[in-house]
Amino acid sequence: MSVKNVEADLRAAVTDNDFCALGTRCRETVKSLAQLVFSSEKHLPDGTPAPSPTDSEEMLSLFFNTTLDGSTATEARAFVRGLITLNNAIVHRNPPRPLDAKLAVFGLRSLVELVAILTGMNFETEPWKVVQVGQRFFAWDGGLLYSLDDRKPIIAPPEAIQAINDAGHHTSYCSKERIQTKLAQGARQVYEPDKREWRRELTHGIENHVLIVREGD
Repeated sequence: MSVKNVEADLRAAVTDNDFCALGTRCRETVKSLAQLVFSSEKHLPDGTPAPSPTDSEEMLSLFFNTTLDGSTATEARAFVRGLITLNNAIVHRNPPRPLDAKLAVFGLRSLVELVAILTGMNFETEPWKVVQVGQRFFAWDGGLLYSLDDRKPIIAPPEAIQAINDAGHHTSYCSKERIQTKLAQGARQVYEPDKREWRRELTHGIENHVLIVREGD
């Protein structure tokens, strides 16, 4: 969950579109962070409906409720809520304010570091979990995967599935409605990234069904 690319984009931002794009980038990175750390099995109280996989605020709130105590969890939830509100404001404000973008990136950095402390994960240096087919990469964790821009999904190439399986892992497809359950059980969603700027989901032809992987022993 590196935010170095987002910080680099902030330094290079000049136009209104640049600052709007930063708001979107921060918002999507928060969503990816929430999807990565939230587990229905660990963080969802009995009888509570599972949050939508796009509801980053609720997923992170449940995560903080479990990993922090009392008032500290309340303050962490307020911080996340404010950060998400700020990101949305940057996207929709016309014209966007550069100061807001700087605050959003600062807040994103703080949130990622807070989650890193609580989980023991190192989002800056986690190695890529990836296979390479020709000049293309297919990854499911590590590196910059969760801070890359999302592009239009594509149908999963058979050669990518074969390469992942040949590496000793196990691929399947999952509907987005069930993705949180699968992630909580140890699966990871597979993307095609360029490893620098963008990633795209791999689908089964039905855009709602995406490729996932369970790592072999």
